Amino acid sequence: MSISELQRAIREGRCSAGELLHRARDRIAAEDENLRAWVCLDDRAAECARELDRLAAEGRFAGPLHGIPVGVKDVIDVAGLPTAAGSEYRGGVPAVTDAQVVRRLRAAGAVIVGKTVTTQFACFDPAPTRNPLALDRTPGGSSSGSAAAVAAGHVPLALATQTGGSITRPASYCGVCGYKPTFGAVSVAGCFPVAPSLDHVGLIAASVADLCLAAACIVEPLPEEPSAHTWLRERLQAVSAEHWWANGQGPSGGISVAPQRLCFALVDEPLAAHCAPETLAAVRETCERLRAAGVDVGRARVPDEFKDAWSVHRCLMAAEAAAVHEADFRARPEEYLPNVRSLIEEGLRITATRYVAARRRQAVLRERVVQTAFASADVLICAATPGPPPDRSTTGSPACNSPWSLLGLPTVSLPVTRFADGLPACVQLVARPYRDAELLAAGAALQDMLFDDLVRPTAW
Repeated sequence: MSISELQRAIREGRCSAGELLHRARDRIAAEDENLRAWVCLDDRAAECARELDRLAAEGRFAGPLHGIPVGVKDVIDVAGLPTAAGSEYRGGVPAVTDAQVVRRLRAAGAVIVGKTVTTQFACFDPAPTRNPLALDRTPGGSSSGSAAAVAAGHVPLALATQTGGSITRPASYCGVCGYKPTFGAVSVAGCFPVAPSLDHVGLIAASVADLCLAAACIVEPLPEEPSAHTWLRERLQAVSAEHWWANGQGPSGGISVAPQRLCFALVDEPLAAHCAPETLAAVRETCERLRAAGVDVGRARVPDEFKDAWSVHRCLMAAEAAAVHEADFRARPEEYLPNVRSLIEEGLRITATRYVAARRRQAVLRERVVQTAFASADVLICAATPGPPPDRSTTGSPACNSPWSLLGLPTVSLPVTRFADGLPACVQLVARPYRDAELLAAGAALQDMLFDDLVRPTAW
């Protein structure tokens, strides 16, 4: 059952928030000793579920996520639980308040089950979490636990974060769907930072339709661009659960969900240089299936400067991570795992002039890519990962994702076929800034029309 189907069942009295929480906890208890997707569970979840069931008994519902169990990546504050960020030395002090995005989920009726595993400081050193589709493979990172928990059916929805590829990559490796919003569209207040000019908070769910429903609950107006954020939230609400419940006909409110009305464009080089041949074949096959269904799929024009995206991203991530961690790193370097230690050491060597130049380059690249790549396209399509998930000694390469994190463009990833080893191959769709609603609605329609057999059923 999808989240919207669960909501309908709750509203019709066929299940309750307490029952959903009980199922989630039972699955975690039965499987997580082996999967290791969870850091800790929230003892107050049962009280929250009881209150939601009391409201439902009175015919009142908290919001579009009433009673839905949700996991929260352990770089995001949940009041009363520590935010360890994958590091033992940070694990003892509970957060005083919820992060803003957690507050928004609670206001929508979500039940916070607990904290999901992250790689240390949301960087590159592998976490203990296993991929539920293949236990000897990585689930990706840094949102390892969030992706694994959704893929294993522990929860239908989880919060995740992305600085390079930390939503898209683990979602894809685990065969579920990931949403990275437009940069800044979801508040990062209460989230442990990696690199503030690149950090995004997003979602992982079993289907794009579920992402679409939940996205409307976490986007909010922010001071720097209130009109754009208000407009985006209104557009997302037009495809939210309230409209599904109101008319039973799916998304409404003026959002076009017919992919045939949109122009798609394949991003080939320079991304293709990072991908295995089987990945490129999967993306080409997807484009052919879309064309056969009447969707306009062309080839995107990307500016020559796009090739600089990876080096600019690395410079910003390293310099800003070094700024975040410098005091702790100098005081206790032994607490840092090798990959994050290397990143911080690299960042400490970056000069102020080089950092400022990278920030300027980021702004120029964003403007040039938006002007050029979207000149004749509404949605870009490209690989979500370079190939199938590798072994657990790595979290995999973010090469297919970090340019979009650098540019702050909204992305959604979904499974479209399978590699030769049977594991899912995914694509990611990319849109202009603040076109998240159209992107998610189009992705949901594509998945329903062509790829629904690849959505792993969550037996809720």
